[in-house]
Amino acid sequence: MNYKCITWLLMVLLIPAVYGISMEISSPKVIMQGESESASFTISTNNVFNGIVYLGYSNLQSQVNSVVILNTSFSGSGPYTYQFEWGIMGVDAGTYSVSGNLVDNSGVTLATSQIQNTVDSSAPIITDESPSGYVTGSSTSLKVTTNEDATCKYGSANASYNSLSNIFGITGSKNHEELLTNLGHGSRTYYVRCKDLEGYEMSRSEMIEFKVDLPPTAEIILSEEAPLKAGVIGVTVVTSEDLEEAPTLTYSFDNSPGSKRPISLTGSDSTWEGQMIITGDYDNLVGTFHFTGKDKLGIEGTTIREGKSFVVDTTKPPTPISLEAVSKKKGAIELKWYYDGEDVEYFRVYRSTTSGVDYVDYYVQTENVTRYIDYSTEDKATYYYKINAIDKAGNAGYLSEEIYATAISEGSNKKTETKVESEEEEETPKVLPPNLVIKVNDQIKKAEKLLIDVDAVLSDLDSKEDKEAISQLGVIGELGSIKTKLENIKHQLNNLKQEYRTAADLDSELGKIDLELNKVLQTTPRDIGVIEKSDSIQSLSQKDIDTAIEKLFSQPGFDNIEQNTYRIQNRAIQANIDVLITAYVIEIEFLDGETKEQTLIIKSIKHKSPENLKDVILYEIIPKEIAQDVSEIHFITKDYEVVEADPIVKFGYSNLGSEGTEIKYTLDKKISFNSVRKSASVILIGPIQLEQDYNEITGYSIASILGSDFGFGKREILFAIVGILIIGALVGYQILSSQGYEVSKPRFIDNIKKRGSKIRDSILTKSDEQVSVRLKTNKELEVINELINWGNRHVDEAEISKAKMLYPRIELLYRSLSKEDKLKVFKKCADLQDKINKI
Repeated sequence: MNYKCITWLLMVLLIPAVYGISMEISSPKVIMQGESESASFTISTNNVFNGIVYLGYSNLQSQVNSVVILNTSFSGSGPYTYQFEWGIMGVDAGTYSVSGNLVDNSGVTLATSQIQNTVDSSAPIITDESPSGYVTGSSTSLKVTTNEDATCKYGSANASYNSLSNIFGITGSKNHEELLTNLGHGSRTYYVRCKDLEGYEMSRSEMIEFKVDLPPTAEIILSEEAPLKAGVIGVTVVTSEDLEEAPTLTYSFDNSPGSKRPISLTGSDSTWEGQMIITGDYDNLVGTFHFTGKDKLGIEGTTIREGKSFVVDTTKPPTPISLEAVSKKKGAIELKWYYDGEDVEYFRVYRSTTSGVDYVDYYVQTENVTRYIDYSTEDKATYYYKINAIDKAGNAGYLSEEIYATAISEGSNKKTETKVESEEEEETPKVLPPNLVIKVNDQIKKAEKLLIDVDAVLSDLDSKEDKEAISQLGVIGELGSIKTKLENIKHQLNNLKQEYRTAADLDSELGKIDLELNKVLQTTPRDIGVIEKSDSIQSLSQKDIDTAIEKLFSQPGFDNIEQNTYRIQNRAIQANIDVLITAYVIEIEFLDGETKEQTLIIKSIKHKSPENLKDVILYEIIPKEIAQDVSEIHFITKDYEVVEADPIVKFGYSNLGSEGTEIKYTLDKKISFNSVRKSASVILIGPIQLEQDYNEITGYSIASILGSDFGFGKREILFAIVGILIIGALVGYQILSSQGYEVSKPRFIDNIKKRGSKIRDSILTKSDEQVSVRLKTNKELEVINELINWGNRHVDEAEISKAKMLYPRIELLYRSLSKEDKLKVFKKCADLQDKINKI
């Protein structure tokens, strides 16, 4: 036995030596992650043989795990070689290895080989992701950050990049974000993969896991149906999940919403009970519950999903009147009465065989009708009756007057004091018949229920976090109008009960009112919430600016303006314009259960320069992916003009400065934030500045250069330059005077003042034609300076009408100046206009 083992061992050791076998594996030094490459092995041997090569991998994927070697596989006449090539693919960035083990048919290892190289990654890498842990809201943002610009997708199941169906709402750069909504309790898992701009995809998904634990909500259940009457009312609170401790529950009434009354609760987990006491002081009030509870994780909730409001009615219903008791056949007694008051639940009948019926003589409960037949009588017995009403809250009204009748069986001819049926035709009543009043009361109840719902909505809106955004929609004002409409409908219904109508006529009137109430149901919001919000800074394209300018020059009065200069001016202006775009997607649920989405767009426009822009035109250019026509847009900001229905609109402002202005509009659909960003708000300077170079408008061009180097403002540097010139003139004057030169005021200054004075008098006393002739015969630049001085004197001396008469002529004369001369007096003209406008 020992000899056999030794022999076998010698064979194992000697076979490789006899065959002279070797194997070498080769593969690329670097493999790109997710890409396929070729690997190979080469077997060299002195003698052919049959065997198998077993392949192993680390950080690689391959479909080849073994290769069969046959005698016929080798080539040559000795020594022999065999080469095999196959595909491999890198998995993760890092080191990879390939190993091979060559064995013969007996399982004896003939040769081994191993190689180790690198997997490099050109696919994006996710460096950060959120959320994680617990999310306490029904919506959250799924966020990832990549090490390079990429487009990212996500899904709830692991899949390749192309198989993931959801693309992030914000993607394309290194930051990627998607808003997840309508999240319920439980765990959430999302798989994310990204592809960079060169098309390299992640080969493995990044997994984002978190748990949703929404704040607890409550349902309030009362022991009595509303409206509530005076007494002790049981209160049960059922929460959406188990609580750590007893929740806090209070209630308040609409006449004093700040005064909250506590309800002590006992119980455990999700069911808690307590009591509240309703007194007569709370009559005809609407109550509102307020809830706060913490779940096992300490997350606090305040939402009451059902039973938030209740109505208190402690007023006794009116007493029935006009009672009659009529003897019928077979001893029956028919009771009839008239009731005019709030809608009742039922009536109670009290009966006795002696006069003086009281509450202890309760006999039977009727339906909500004003007629009852008493069959339980004895022949020739006299019965006394009283009636009272029980309203929806359970309040019992006062007993009616007492009536009586005697039961008379068939065959009895004895006369009694009982009233008998009258065969005479009844007179037409002056009010609505009692059987029809019930129909009117049903509609009154519907109107009152809507009033309660509207009050609840107003109260709920007041506590919304996004109250400011929601208020922009004008909903609160609309709800006020709806309340007024419902009050008018209720008044109209009460009037119907005061006039006689046939059933057909009444049904016709009630049908019209029912249509109005149903319209209120369809148009009154039950809940309004902001489901998405986005802020961005406008990035204006040259195309948008050119479009606005083209629309401006298409209007009459602008065809004589040098367009190229004007384009340059307005391009320069845009650098000092900031436009903040805020967009809200708002979901509105109506009382009838229907929902719709609206998009609210707010643009905040500011001029960053310390100098205000005057006579500004704002063009709002809205792309067709937002609206096909201007009729689809509701502009909250008024005083706009439709330029094109395409749509393009414009607004006008006398001044635009750092305090800025806003424009707001809504659309009755959800608009993507990317589409909102494509809308353009273009600011153009108006006619007063049309021919001024923006960099030279204020005459501060030199000052701008110096100020940027030395840190001085334009106005300070201008004053310094003027000061230097004045000082230089004084020094020159002093030198000339000291050397005996006579320095006197130039005569042309006096001439200019005389011309300006004559023109001023012409403006104030003569026609435009005379003034124009006089202006053209003088040096315009010299005269306009003198006219500006006159205008300033008129303002200082409170002669405003004269100043206002002068300024249009100054502006007219200004337009005839050369560009160089305009720059010299523009600042003076603008300052004079400011003085006149401020008065």
